[in-house]
Amino acid sequence: MRKNKRHIFDFDNTIMLTDVLNNEAYNYALETVGLKPITDRKRITREIVFHEHSEIDEQQRAKIINLKQMYFIENLSKCIPNASMMRLLKEQNPERCLLWTSAEKVRVLSTLNYYSIQDSFKAFLYSNKTDLRHDIRKICEIMKCDISDLVFYEDSHKTINYLNEVGAKVISVNE
Repeated sequence: MRKNKRHIFDFDNTIMLTDVLNNEAYNYALETVGLKPITDRKRITREIVFHEHSEIDEQQRAKIINLKQMYFIENLSKCIPNASMMRLLKEQNPERCLLWTSAEKVRVLSTLNYYSIQDSFKAFLYSNKTDLRHDIRKICEIMKCDISDLVFYEDSHKTINYLNEVGAKVISVNE
């Protein structure tokens, strides 16, 4: 790979394999507030929780999210670093790496600090990844390059498909 490439890493299930801890954290939060856990999904999301438990109000939603984040951060040893991504990240100059994620900032920073890789990135871009065109422009601005200089590491099929459509180099990261 050419030396001038910039590496754009996703967080969940790319750098860190987080499904197991994520689901455990959501189910801990649900059980803590007296709701039935969700056990039939590969990855539980807020949308799934709030769809499955549509009876809960905004205050309960906020409590569930807070409990989930707290549990996750208190159990970071259960996160599984993706060995191939960790090797790749360690081989790169941090000035050529950016973390682009839709994950919660406090959870990401806590995990990166726990695994001592917080200094492996020039910058962090937190985004819900719904306006990918805007995100790519922002990434190019931060990394001072064109899209042709970027290599994305991503696990979301939707994001991968979009990146392929716009001609970006993307490496699909699957567990």
